[in-house]
Amino acid sequence: MLMKFSACIRNRCKVSKLFLLPMAMLPLIGGNASAQTTVDIDSGQTLRGIDILIGFFAADGQSFTLGANTTFEVNSGGTIGNFEDVFSSPIDFHGSTINVHSGGSFAGNTKNYTFGFATPSNANINIFPGGSAGPNFFASNDTIVDVTGGTVGPTVILDHSLFIPGSGAVMNVSGGQLLGPISALSGTTLNLSVVEANIDGAPIALTSAPMEITQRSGTLHVVFLDGNTLSLPLENDSSLLNGEIHPSATLTVARAEVSGAVVIVGDGETLTEADILAGSFNGQSFGLGPETVFQIESGGKIGPIGNPYKDLLVNMSGSRIILLDGSIFTTSTVGSYLGNVVIDAEHGSLLQDSIRVANSSVVNFNGGAFRTHFYAASGSTINYHDGRFPERLFLSNSTLHISGGDFELNGLPTTDPLTNLIDGESLTGISASGEAFYLSGYLSSFGISSIELDVVSVPPAGPAKILIDGDSDLTSIRSGQSVTIVPGGTIPSGATAISAFIQLDGGVINRSFAAVQSDITMSDGLIKSGMNLLAGTSFQLSGGLVESGSKLADGAEIVIDGGAVEGSVSIYPLSTVHLVSGTIGSADSAFDTLHVSPNSLLLIEGGDVYAALDLSRDATVELVVQSAKLNGIEISLEPEVPVIIPDREGALLEVVLADGSDYELVLEDSAPFGVDEIDDDAIVRLRLAKVPPCPADLDPDGILDFFDVSAFLDAFAAQDPIADFTEDGIYDFFDVSDFLDAFGAGCP
Repeated sequence: MLMKFSACIRNRCKVSKLFLLPMAMLPLIGGNASAQTTVDIDSGQTLRGIDILIGFFAADGQSFTLGANTTFEVNSGGTIGNFEDVFSSPIDFHGSTINVHSGGSFAGNTKNYTFGFATPSNANINIFPGGSAGPNFFASNDTIVDVTGGTVGPTVILDHSLFIPGSGAVMNVSGGQLLGPISALSGTTLNLSVVEANIDGAPIALTSAPMEITQRSGTLHVVFLDGNTLSLPLENDSSLLNGEIHPSATLTVARAEVSGAVVIVGDGETLTEADILAGSFNGQSFGLGPETVFQIESGGKIGPIGNPYKDLLVNMSGSRIILLDGSIFTTSTVGSYLGNVVIDAEHGSLLQDSIRVANSSVVNFNGGAFRTHFYAASGSTINYHDGRFPERLFLSNSTLHISGGDFELNGLPTTDPLTNLIDGESLTGISASGEAFYLSGYLSSFGISSIELDVVSVPPAGPAKILIDGDSDLTSIRSGQSVTIVPGGTIPSGATAISAFIQLDGGVINRSFAAVQSDITMSDGLIKSGMNLLAGTSFQLSGGLVESGSKLADGAEIVIDGGAVEGSVSIYPLSTVHLVSGTIGSADSAFDTLHVSPNSLLLIEGGDVYAALDLSRDATVELVVQSAKLNGIEISLEPEVPVIIPDREGALLEVVLADGSDYELVLEDSAPFGVDEIDDDAIVRLRLAKVPPCPADLDPDGILDFFDVSAFLDAFAAQDPIADFTEDGIYDFFDVSDFLDAFGAGCP
């Protein structure tokens, strides 16, 4: 019998192959046998198109009939397909089931769709965790695809052909990764079961009932229960290769339902490590495993988890922790690691202290804030979608996925994956909801890890000029924006500025403020603790107060010419602190420290330094002085000739700074906390201050007196150029007037 098959897509068909089949084999296709048949496709085996056609698995010597009672088990190392060398039309599986297990593969078509392809119809296909379908996966009429894990794609097309019976393909996704462009054509359905969803940063209130998404613009971002994410453009594109969601396709999202124990931690309640290890909370028993969920609600708290005197790893066995708005998660201040855990940090949640995860853990950061440090090790994954980044991020053999836009590496646009951020490098970007974020090579560590950038659409920046004169919710100040803060104005904690201009003339910037490639001037007001200045940021301080814990990195500079910087300050490589006047540290604190890292500079011309100086190897402190003594002996200084002080072992350096202030530095390479500590390979440099000109001192002896007046009158009578104070070549009353003004002003 001669059989002819045609390829159909977008209701266009093309006849492309002819096959001659023995009549005896035809009853095996689409038969109605009632016996249950299981076909195992094991490691190294491939179920080919011709096997499907004739109902005989040659690799195993097994006959089968396509139908609802037939199941194909694609086991680890086994493959079903691809079918392109046999068919170029939808393959009717007559309701058969295909289970693709971990390590198994449903081999997709490798051809461009315009040249014909084979695609399953009337099939039930299950992609389990660890399984794969691709590279190009197509499903046609009456096919139902359930994806609970694994990978599908790149290129996923759901089709509804009008040339064969049946309704459009349906794909249900509750986990795994959908790679590359996704197309749901007219009459098809894509159902997503998720724990978080938003369109261009606008959250979707999920319910257990599917909610249809009819919008066909922007990008839908979802997080699945297993922590994988999907960014789905809601466009009706004319090219399947770019992906599209047709207006007549059905797209739904629903809240993922969790089976197993759900432990609710309510307002005022705390779930402790002891509760977790005991498997009991508020009279509810539970075990640790993938089906156990700890839901921390507003006012609830989990932790501290981890004890440095117990095991270094608390194994959560795949359990999930969901942190809702207003919840808090904390670990030990020293910090053990949580192993094999899934953490969902939602908007408004707080992860405080030093959070550590390991052993293939997954953290989905959908909002909220890290207060300090975050560590991920041993194959863990962090999926960042929104919220405030940790101040310091440490990855080891782990992966960071960032969804956002406007990515820049060291100020230059990028979308390339990164294997590391080294000292001196910074990565900035905007999250899907418009939050600015940054990563610094100095403040973080990325040993044997990768950073993947997932580009999605981001909201536009706000107004170009912003005046803050009251409480504000401004947490992101973006490129080109200019913000002025006046008395009464406040900016909330965790605000980040990227390539922006900020003028603080009063008011308050709350804790953990960060600025990247920005210009800041401050004449009054308050910046609370934990300020980070990064990647070339310039900060001019002439008044007001900056609280403790400031850090500079990646070429940032602060010039202090008035005002005060309290507490300890850290200067990371390539950065500079320049003190002209004002203060660093507190006079009443014995613990403030000024940390100066390698290849960074502390320049002191005047003011008061109350913090102990911690000068690292290859770090530099330069003192601009009028005079200096070492162990009580005067140091000879000459203009434009710097002097390096190599002495250590407790030598005492006493100087009079350029502004007349006294400053002492104990040159000791090993000192207790709170005392100056100067590394042997650090640089201590003195430079003689330039004496400002004193035009009326005509002797010159540094003193204005009768002799200067006499010298001027003699020069004036002789028409000596030194008496031409107006520099106009004429000796008249105006020269006398200018001399008297200069004499009255005195010498600096």
